[in-house]
Amino acid sequence: MWDTGCRDSAETGRHDYPCRVPLSRRALLSAAALSVVAAGCAPVEDIATPTRRRFDNVAPAREVTWWTSTPTGEELIEEALAMRFTNANPELRVVIRRFEDQPSLMSEYEATAPAARPDLFTINSNAWFDLMQRRAILPLNELLTYTAAPSGDLRVPLVNAFMHEGEIWGLPFVMSIPAMYFNRDHWAKAQLPDNSPPLWSDLTDWATLLRQANPEVPSVYADPLLTPLAPWLLQSRLWALDGALSEGWQSRITDPQTIAALRYPQTAAAEGWLTTPDDPIQSLLDGEVSIAMGTVTDLPRVVATGANIGIGGVPGARLSGVTATVGGSGLAISSERDRSHQLTAAMFLRHTIETTISVPVARWTGAIPVRMATSVNDIVEPLAPMRHMMDLMLPNARQQDFFRTRLPGADAHISAAFAASLTGDIPTIAADLDAALQMIFDEQVQPNL
Repeated sequence: MWDTGCRDSAETGRHDYPCRVPLSRRALLSAAALSVVAAGCAPVEDIATPTRRRFDNVAPAREVTWWTSTPTGEELIEEALAMRFTNANPELRVVIRRFEDQPSLMSEYEATAPAARPDLFTINSNAWFDLMQRRAILPLNELLTYTAAPSGDLRVPLVNAFMHEGEIWGLPFVMSIPAMYFNRDHWAKAQLPDNSPPLWSDLTDWATLLRQANPEVPSVYADPLLTPLAPWLLQSRLWALDGALSEGWQSRITDPQTIAALRYPQTAAAEGWLTTPDDPIQSLLDGEVSIAMGTVTDLPRVVATGANIGIGGVPGARLSGVTATVGGSGLAISSERDRSHQLTAAMFLRHTIETTISVPVARWTGAIPVRMATSVNDIVEPLAPMRHMMDLMLPNARQQDFFRTRLPGADAHISAAFAASLTGDIPTIAADLDAALQMIFDEQVQPNL
C-alpha cells in the first residue's frame, strides 16, 4: 500500500517537521488537515489501496513522452533524469518536449487530440484540480504502489498540494515556499536583528529605521505584487493579517480582515517604502531595496552572487503562525493513454523521487527535496540556509486557498485584483474579485463536486 508511517516527535526530541504522516482520508481531508499540516503528528488509519485500475500482466511501453515547462536552465536536469532512467532501464526511453511556460503547455494540451497527448506532464499545483474533475489525469496511489515507490518519508506538505479525497493527483517535483531575502549590510546599519521581520507590522516599523540608516537606497521593500507569482506568494500576507481568499469553498475575499490585508501594499507604497518591480530579488541584488520577497528556489542565484544577503521566513500570523504557502510543480500521468504507457510513466515518477535523483534536482533548482531521506546536508554547503527555511516554514505549511488552486482561470482574476489594489478602491476591487471567482465556482466547479 502506498502510504506513509508516522514517526512521533518524541523520536526527535522536538515538535517540528519532519514527521511521517499516513496519507489517510481522516488525516488529510478533515477541515484542519486541509488548512494546516500540524507540527506534531499522530497515527491515523490507512486508506484502502484504490482498485480502479489494474496493471497486472501489463508490459511497460518502451517509450513515453514528457511535456515539461520548468524554467530555463533546468532542461539539463530534466535531460539527466531521462538519461539516468534509461541507464537503469535500458529498454525504456523518455522523450522530452519542452514548453516556455505552464500556460503554453496547457494551451497545447487542450488543443491536442486525446490520443496524441503526453504520457506524463509537468503541472502546476494550481492546475491539477480542473484536470482531475475532467478525469484527464490519473490518481497515482495504485500506480505508485505497483511500482514500489518509496513513500514513508515524503514531505507531507508537498504531497498535500496535489491531494484530494485521499488520492494523489500529481507527484511533487520542483516545490518551494516563500522566503524573505534581506541585505545584511543595510540591516547592520539600521541595528536590526539578523532575521526577517516576524510580522508585517514589524516590516512597517523597520522600514523607517532602514530608510534613516540607508538614505542612498531608493526604496526599502520589493513586493511581488505585480509578478506572476503574486497569487501564490501573497496568500501568505492575507493569512498573516487574518484574511484569506477562501476557507474551504467559502469565499473570504470581502471579509474586513482580507480588505485590510489587501490595503497593506497600497499604504506602504503611498508612504514611499514599497516598490513592485518585475523581479523583486534582482532589485535587491542590484541594491535598489533592502528586502524582497521571493521563494526558496531563488536561493541558488542569490548564493551565486556572493552578496551579503540573509534569508528568512515571510512575516507570520499573529495567532496561528501559519503562513507557508507551499507551491510549485508536480508530475501528472494522463488517463487517456493505455496502461502500458501509464505504467512506464509511473516507473519514471518513481525514479524522480529516488534519493540519488532528488539531491541534484534540489542542488540545481533550490527546490525542497520531496523526500526526507534527501538530507539537505547532502545538497551543498552554500545552500545550508535551505535547511533553516524548511525547519522554520514547513511546520506551519498550509494548503493554498481553494479559490486560488481549484478554480480554473482564477490566477488571472487574482493577479488583476492585486495589481489594481496598489492604487484602487480596495472594497470595490474585492467585491469584483469575489463575484468573478464565485461565478467560476458556481458554473464550472460546484456541479462536479
